[in-house]
Amino acid sequence: MKFYNMGDRPLEYPVRCNMKVVIPAGATHVKIAFGASPFTYIHPVTGKITHLNVYIWKNRMYHA
Repeated sequence: MKFYNMGDRPLEYPVRCNMKVVIPAGATHVKIAFGASPFTYIHPVTGKITHLNVYIWKNRMYHA
């Protein structure tokens, strides 16, 4: 899994797991691995299946 380190660049949007915000918009020092999660999301309109991103923030890992 290769992570992209956002460094001091803040997130534009909050990261949610279900309906709960786990990383707020504007958070810095977030690492992201795009599409690297084993969990998938099915888009309700198109039916397209995509893998979730993996986020690391404050030494916690989130699949969202």
